[in-house]
Amino acid sequence: MKRLITALGLTGAMALASAATAQTTLVYGSPSSPDGPEATAFKAFAERVTETSGGEIAFDDSYSGSVVSWGTSLTGVRDSLVDGAFLTPAFNPSELPATFAFILLAAAPGELNARTAAVAETALFGCPQCQQEWKKFNITPLLFSGSDPFQLMCKPEVSSLVDMEGKTVRAAGPFAKYVEAVGGTPVSIVPSELFEALQRGQVDCALGGVGWLRQFGLGDVVEHIVDEPLGYDHVRMPLVMNSDSWDGLSDAHKDAFISNLGFMHAEANAANTNFAMQAVEEGVGKGIKIVAMADDMRDAGNRFRDTSYDYVVAGATGMGVDGADQLVATFRTNLDKWNGIMADVGDDRAAYEAALQREIYDRLK
Repeated sequence: MKRLITALGLTGAMALASAATAQTTLVYGSPSSPDGPEATAFKAFAERVTETSGGEIAFDDSYSGSVVSWGTSLTGVRDSLVDGAFLTPAFNPSELPATFAFILLAAAPGELNARTAAVAETALFGCPQCQQEWKKFNITPLLFSGSDPFQLMCKPEVSSLVDMEGKTVRAAGPFAKYVEAVGGTPVSIVPSELFEALQRGQVDCALGGVGWLRQFGLGDVVEHIVDEPLGYDHVRMPLVMNSDSWDGLSDAHKDAFISNLGFMHAEANAANTNFAMQAVEEGVGKGIKIVAMADDMRDAGNRFRDTSYDYVVAGATGMGVDGADQLVATFRTNLDKWNGIMADVGDDRAAYEAALQREIYDRLK
């Protein structure tokens, strides 16, 4: 169904674009705020795509859930409400079980840049199960990125196994398993209710993204942060295209996207890292204390990580993902590869972008 350029859509835009301008306008929707990490990364990416295309591609972007929400990004793209969107499979475990399976790896070992690259390479080129479910929803994911680090944020000081005894910790998924492994009691609370739960003493800690200090106001109630990243949401999908919209682009226009995906991946990671650092700095300014993790707690966590891959295979299999063991094995191989690349790249942003482009995104051409 063709859509008018002002009423959301590529096909209508292509049908109505004048010969004089030959401009294709793509509609992008995001549930995040316009100043959120993924939003700022997308805006920078969109500028580069427009420039690379010689002004032939433009974007009509919206944020804060005004067109698609966290829960409706998938169907919004599928139903051509938008041409592309920011999608987080954490909200679609039943619709996208193979893609969601990577979230179960959130507490596995590894730092952000290597992990997100390993997820991207595995999902895009080593996950036929993912390809099947994407085809079912008529979506074409173009890249993956990660979140701010997940850390323990507590009212009481918690840094050792003794400290953790009897403590209740808001944690979900694999992080709930981690909390059990270090002696705490995981509880399920939506992030938007955490401030009140911590304030009233209903929970002692939250294990979540440190950006929550700012995003959900936890910086005004948390008193201690354990200075140890425990994992990431490394399965964020800042740009998922409607497959008809993507297939309707010319090869040159597709290349304008593809040639800038390494930038957007690195930019989204960096934006989330910077967001986290700023949130922690603000918290410290309010009196939050940063505490070091004791060796016994670290050792217990490492023992959990040693068995976490088995947990992931079992969890994914239970969700109906065929070949989950091979999927996890492929991820581990790619993670080893990217750990090696990051050992060479270090903090060189340009080198990281180049590696992402060379090893992953240029293969989409």
